[in-house]
Amino acid sequence: DKCELGRNFANKIWNAGRFLLMNVENIPLKKELKNSYIDFSDEWIYSRLNKTLQMLNKAMDDFEVNNAIKLIHSFIWNDFCDWYVEMIKNRLYADDEEVKSAVLTRAISIFEDALKMLHPFMPFITEELWQLMDIRKDGESISTSSYPIADENLIKDSADEEMEFVKDIITAIRNIRGEMNIAPSKKINAFIKSSSVKDYQIEYIKKLAKVEELQVDVNIQKPKASASAVLKDVEIFIPLEGLIDLEVERQKIQKEITRLEGSLAGIEKKLSNEKFVSNAAPEVVEKERAKQKNWLENIG
Repeated sequence: DKCELGRNFANKIWNAGRFLLMNVENIPLKKELKNSYIDFSDEWIYSRLNKTLQMLNKAMDDFEVNNAIKLIHSFIWNDFCDWYVEMIKNRLYADDEEVKSAVLTRAISIFEDALKMLHPFMPFITEELWQLMDIRKDGESISTSSYPIADENLIKDSADEEMEFVKDIITAIRNIRGEMNIAPSKKINAFIKSSSVKDYQIEYIKKLAKVEELQVDVNIQKPKASASAVLKDVEIFIPLEGLIDLEVERQKIQKEITRLEGSLAGIEKKLSNEKFVSNAAPEVVEKERAKQKNWLENIG
């Protein structure tokens, strides 16, 4: 199992590197643009990179090697590959050549820093990828290159919070897709009731959640026959008509309601029994009351 985990991680890193190198064929790298055309996703990845570096260095100083590899694994797999690489695609495929150069140059620079952080743990694949990412001199090696230094000025809680907000919305829409068995190939429409979503965040949400039309307004009312999700300061509605068989879905929901009502009747009978309430351990009674509350909310 551990070999499989390592193989999957190596595959993830290799695919990220291959994606970046494929784009180098069409987009010239310009190091002078590395910190140009910064948006909130760039601020977030810089913040995550430097915060990870800080925590990684502390873990190694404390000889917490297992924690150290978890930190770098999480940064590369989750932050860089699953989110950042997906978020830069819009700009990489845009028309502005200078923006494309800035975005790709920055992504490769961050990827190279991540390879250096990972190198002590996975020396061979990181050396191979680092050699491919740029023209190197004879004898030049990642193992003797300068190790990245954490820049506290780039660690921004506000960037982390903004990105988490956008990720939560995208994840909620994806979850609705999964729960409703909506095929990934199907484009959906979505409504977001909120005053917190910024205009520049909308394209990212549409792209990563595969939304065709997205309306954002604080006064939006829930459309008929729609699935919903509630986050802090946000309500999300996905109209289901044309996406699923509503009658089949109604039958499934009714079946679940009937099941819950039967379970609820049993708990209410138990809780109305004074003998049970008096003699059972308090934590057992409390557990039954929590179930009752949970099931009532689900039926509602």
